[in-house]
Amino acid sequence: MARATKWDRFVFSFLGTGNETEHVVQLGTFDPGETITRIRFTYFTSSYEAANPLLNDDVVIALGIDVSELPSAPTLAMPATSEDADWMWWEGDTQGIAVYAISPDNNIVTEARGPMDRRARDVKSQRTNTGTGPWSLWLKTQSTNGPGQGKHYLGLAASVLILEAP
Repeated sequence: MARATKWDRFVFSFLGTGNETEHVVQLGTFDPGETITRIRFTYFTSSYEAANPLLNDDVVIALGIDVSELPSAPTLAMPATSEDADWMWWEGDTQGIAVYAISPDNNIVTEARGPMDRRARDVKSQRTNTGTGPWSLWLKTQSTNGPGQGKHYLGLAASVLILEAP
């Protein structure tokens, strides 16, 4: 008989303190013997730097999904600085500049928005909890630039398919 599955779903808008160079988001936990078999997610990043709009341009934001063997603490790996970590998913997000207003003094107001490809991501990499307690799943973003450039907002919707323990 086939093992049962369950979907865990998460929706987050404008995570954390907002416009930051990195974000870390927990996508639930899974118990010993359970296997994450699929993750479907969509996300957006946006950046608004009114004082210097050029800080929005040509910024790459790395996104990664990994598993921690602790139930409520992420691994230390971050996607822009730990490219060789054991990621279930890893990609770079390039933002595009969008003009969305003209101010009363006729200045153009812009915002950087990403990813350029807005299609849902479909992660089929699998991880089985071989431990004795719950493990946790994390989505992380990190800009490739230093403070002042690469700050971004993050929002996402994710569905995590878990194969229950035998």
